[in-house]
Amino acid sequence: MSKFVLFPFNKEDFSKALCLKNEHTLPQEVLAKNQFKYFFDYLSSPDLDAKTIIVEFDYVSKDYLIDFATYFVTCFEKYSKNCIRLHFFNQLLSPEEFENIIIKKTQDQSEFWSKCYLGYIVGKPLPIRVIGKTVLKHYQKIDENGNDRNYFGVRDYYINVFGNKVKLESLGYMEQDSVVSVCATSAIWMMLQKASMTKYAVSKTPSQITDEADIVGTHGERIFPNQGLSVKQISQSIYKSGLVSDIRTSDKNHELSRSFLKKYVYAYAPIGIPLILVLEVPYADKGSFKYGHHAVTVVGYKLGNPTLKVTYKNTNIRFIAENVTKLFTHDDAWGPYASFDFDKGVNVEYRFETKWSHAVSPTKPTHLTNIIIPLYHKIRITYEDVEKIVVGINELINLIYKLELDWDITLQYSEQFKTDSKIYELNLVKNILFTSMPKYIWVAKCSNKNKLLFEIIFDATDVAIGMFGFAIYFHNNSIKETLGDFISKDNEKSANVFHHACKTQFANFILEEAKKDYYSI
Repeated sequence: MSKFVLFPFNKEDFSKALCLKNEHTLPQEVLAKNQFKYFFDYLSSPDLDAKTIIVEFDYVSKDYLIDFATYFVTCFEKYSKNCIRLHFFNQLLSPEEFENIIIKKTQDQSEFWSKCYLGYIVGKPLPIRVIGKTVLKHYQKIDENGNDRNYFGVRDYYINVFGNKVKLESLGYMEQDSVVSVCATSAIWMMLQKASMTKYAVSKTPSQITDEADIVGTHGERIFPNQGLSVKQISQSIYKSGLVSDIRTSDKNHELSRSFLKKYVYAYAPIGIPLILVLEVPYADKGSFKYGHHAVTVVGYKLGNPTLKVTYKNTNIRFIAENVTKLFTHDDAWGPYASFDFDKGVNVEYRFETKWSHAVSPTKPTHLTNIIIPLYHKIRITYEDVEKIVVGINELINLIYKLELDWDITLQYSEQFKTDSKIYELNLVKNILFTSMPKYIWVAKCSNKNKLLFEIIFDATDVAIGMFGFAIYFHNNSIKETLGDFISKDNEKSANVFHHACKTQFANFILEEAKKDYYSI
């Protein structure tokens, strides 16, 4: 057989291509899959506009091969250890044209590969669950309305296409097979595709992730075939991969709202590790609607320009994170970059729109039960710790001025903060660059009418019970001097705005930073 087969991109040929050399799945069964419908629509979108499929045979997928050795090789039914790989292009090609392209040097065809190659889908030789590791180009970073799409969870892949090394920015996706992996396993696997690019996290195959979640299931059942992972098991598997988990849970005392989710995704995005959401999603069962738990991986968000929302009663404070209008998730039950929308209308603070809601009924929203934030273990200060201090500083400023202050709170690598600071005045840049900082810092930027007033740096590796402020970089002399004068004259009143055991130390921290003249611009 030829090393590759070419198909035009359409539903029928796409379904046939996914089933090539698969004795366990028929094209009509693939056509009925939600994932297939999603992939066809995604690849047909104007941003990708697929026109040609090239099928590569006898492809060895590391993730499938280990899962094969773990489980499928012991089945009486004979399953192949080799996969196929479907490559997608936004250009009409003939077999002869494609062969002429791949035999030439990659650098001589760089424009073709960078503009025309859309990525690949691995086809697994299994019943129904045929979609293996998938790496596809994401939507453009600016949408048709000029809004930013921030794909913080993607990375660079170097794909070997018949001897041609092609670079593609994406994040690996995989469908659960319901044997060695379920939705939670796939969500962890997808998260680790990015997290493993750091030196402290390790990429794992689906069977390794499931195996490390626990010895037995939640209720004592065997781990293979897998029936699902609990939040505790998800955290255990993440820990075994080199990370720890910060978890936020929705309960009767604290339901996770859209504002809370927006702030968390926006704040932790600069670190680049995808978050995992545990949802209650609607599904149809014998003519009725039910809800079940499901895990997805957050890989990006869209930032619009609506009116910023005041999120604290009787406090004139606003957060840039409220401008997040949509999340992009890898949902193993649908596909990569699936929209996670914020339900429109009134009284919808705890309602979300997902592909599940659209498929079942618009009146059946998705609910958020857990936010799982995988982190390096030395990051100890949480978003809530920082926000409490920010609210206090905002209140302190409002004792002096009546300003509408906009806050931009993010967790960052200090190296990146230093790089980004080079746009500032020379003396301030030098001070920032020559200051030894913790590797991880929280940065809280305060602005008024799009003008940056100051930035507060917090040591993300410190302890929450202490005064974890690190530095303040002022960009406005007037507010620097006024703040310093106010605190020096009434230290007690200034300290009382902070709901923290070290409230006086936080007030003194601001005072001392305001005295440093080399921060002035």
